[in-house]
This record gives sequence, C-alpha cells and structure tokens, in this order.
Amino acid sequence: MITKSSFCFTLLFPLLGLPNAEAAALTAVEWFSEPSGLRVVDQSELAGVIKNDSSNMDVTQIFTVNSSGSVSAIGLALGAAGGTPSLTASLYRVSNGVVQPSAFAASILLADYFAGIGPQTVPVWAYAEFSTLAPVIAGEQIAFRIQSPFAELWGPRSDVLQGAELVEIPGTDLAFRAYVIPEPATGVLSLIGCSLLFFTSTRASLCEKGWRKFRSR
Repeated sequence: MITKSSFCFTLLFPLLGLPNAEAAALTAVEWFSEPSGLRVVDQSELAGVIKNDSSNMDVTQIFTVNSSGSVSAIGLALGAAGGTPSLTASLYRVSNGVVQPSAFAASILLADYFAGIGPQTVPVWAYAEFSTLAPVIAGEQIAFRIQSPFAELWGPRSDVLQGAELVEIPGTDLAFRAYVIPEPATGVLSLIGCSLLFFTSTRASLCEKGWRKFRSR
C-alpha cells in the first residue's frame, strides 16, 4: 500500500529500476480516506491502463457481492487522476447476465475532488460514495457504470475476479473496490424489538398506575 508519506520514495526509486521489478507489484496511491462499510470486493491487481478515453468515458463493470446490506461506495484506480474533470458512478441490477437499463444509485465526483491530487506517475484510489441506500443481497450480481469527460482506468488486463467482467472488454476486469454496510444481524434486530416492546409495555403500565392514583385522590 502506498501512502502520501511514501510516495516521494516511490518516485525516487521507480518500479522499473528495481532489481526484482518482474516480481514487484504495482499498487495505487491511497490518497483519500477509505469510505464507510466493509470492503467486500478488493480487485486491486494492477498491470496497466485498461481504458483511456480523452472524451466521453463510458464503461460498465459487472461483479458479485458477497455480503447483504447497502453498497456505500465504489473505489477505482485512476491514472492521471488530477486531470479528471468529473466522474459519475452509477449502480445497476444484473439479471441473467444482462445489465438492467435503470440505475438504482449514483454518485458524482466533481472537479474539486480531483483538484488537489496533482500530477502522479502511478494510479490513485478514488472513491465514489452513495448517499442513498443501495440494497444488495449476498451472491447478487450488480454492475457499476463509469462516465467521465476524461478518465484513465487501470486494471490487471485479465479476468481475475470470479463472477465479474468488464462489459466493453470481455475477459477483463478493472481494478476496483466495493464497500457494503452490512444489514443488522437477526439477533440484534430481535433484541432491539424486545427492548422496544418492554419499554412500551413498562411505560404504559406506569401511565395506568399514575392515572389510577390521580383518580383516587
């Protein structure tokens, strides 16, 4: 994992200059804080640029979630991230391998999100967070769509994640992360329900006793 503090060291000793460069793995810079939720998908393998569009980037990645809850964010490995003018990430249901036409959640990253990054020689993890609930079920296939006037997306140049695929380039995955806020466990919900029932019953009993005492005066 590369952090801001270690990034200068990375620039001084680039990957190609290492004696064991073939065995070394390229990693994206952790420039931003990770979003809330569990990182349920971590396809962080990088080999190079998968898609580099100077105008009208529009790609869709299918993947399988392994935890029920709500998708809180999608992380992307972006090259030349400081030059990204804006980026929209949208979530879609997938039925029988077909991406459905209507998005059920969307997140927009504006220019000010990328403005402080500056020039980079390696990709940066950028996170599109969803403010509305995006419920999913464990084992469900969903898709995220990336649209941008300009974006450089990195990945492994191969299909390395089971149950996932880049729609525009079959047999390939993007480098991405998916975050899910898990749904409360059944036991926790039952405990909350019992506590509320006890509180309501106790309060009603106290009110009844108070009313009887008032009337007896």
